[in-house]
Amino acid sequence: MKYYKSIILVGLILVLYACEYIGNHKKYKQINSNIEFDFIVYQIESENGYILNKEYYYSGGVFLQKNNNSKNLILQNMTLNDGTILIDDDGQILLDIYKIKRPFQLYKKKNSNVLSLIKDNDTLKFRIN
Repeated sequence: MKYYKSIILVGLILVLYACEYIGNHKKYKQINSNIEFDFIVYQIESENGYILNKEYYYSGGVFLQKNNNSKNLILQNMTLNDGTILIDDDGQILLDIYKIKRPFQLYKKKNSNVLSLIKDNDTLKFRIN
């Protein structure tokens, strides 16, 4: 009987720990189409999504909206640890913002699914999934 109590106690502790880990991003401001913001990104942590400046949570996965300078800007500002750019069958570029060298400015208008990233006086526009 004592053995079962130990298993139940360990199981309960694991469930509580898992719930805290899964819901950890809830303590941050969520980046979605309903929110408006404008801030400089200095730090990005990867935690089941991305924590920006220890204040905003961003789930990631955005498509870059093409413009004439987007390819050059991406190539100049990619971080050295990952030079990959994914292109889907429709020719859309999938690029997560953590691959862009920091610092950069992020802004988004309320009720919009377009996220703007400004780096070195150039703007990349992303569509939030």
